[in-house]
Amino acid sequence: MAGDKLVNVKGDTAQDFMDNAHKAMKDRSKLGETTYKLDAKFSIDPKTKKIKKGTLSLKTTITRVHWAGPAKKKPDKANMDAIKEIESLNTAHEQAHQASYEKAFKEAKADLEAEMEGKTPKEAKDIVDKMKALLVDACEDLHKSGGLLTLKDDGNGSISVSEGAEGRGGCK
Repeated sequence: MAGDKLVNVKGDTAQDFMDNAHKAMKDRSKLGETTYKLDAKFSIDPKTKKIKKGTLSLKTTITRVHWAGPAKKKPDKANMDAIKEIESLNTAHEQAHQASYEKAFKEAKADLEAEMEGKTPKEAKDIVDKMKALLVDACEDLHKSGGLLTLKDDGNGSISVSEGAEGRGGCK
């Protein structure tokens, strides 16, 4: 996807690609990561020192592995197909993270901005923390059903890639 930060990874087989991808991501379970930057800006009433208007903004960034060719020898068809499937599933998963962050943000933005009015900037931090919690929840919900890719090589030229639940705890 345009705008994604790609981490180039080489591998001669699908398993090589997965192993090298985990090393490149510095995590034995990750092939990508979608992060967010949540900003809050306030206009303050000079007399009351309270927030007149609060504005929240969100920026997401996808970082994901990308097959950058063989390390030594070209993968056979089964491995190449599996590498393509790994990349496809991983891209879809990270895009789903991005979409879930943006959806959660959009749904809560107006209410939380309105809640900031009349508060001190210190009090508004608790409101910003509410938004962060909603974003973490959106991430954790996605991991209930996906995010963990598994390879199965039957040894006879057939390699399957499946996606399962990654489980809770990897979101921040």
